[in-house]
Amino acid sequence: MTIALSIVLPAYNEALRLPVFLSAVRAYLEENYPQAHEVIVVDDGSHDDTAAMLAQIGRDWPALVVLSHPVNRGKG
Repeated sequence: MTIALSIVLPAYNEALRLPVFLSAVRAYLEENYPQAHEVIVVDDGSHDDTAAMLAQIGRDWPALVVLSHPVNRGKG
């Protein structure tokens, strides 16, 4: 499979806001880039349930890739 579009989303303590956003992103991509997209979420050392939430969403969304930093590294 050739990826036509990659989206990288930084996340820090986004467990409450990210699910709704990712749902909208997924719907858009599946309609406009079916089987040719990936969403890479970089969890920047979150202290909330961001990692667990992403793991749950990723179980049924193979286009979701999660990278995690063990500690917050900031914008730079």
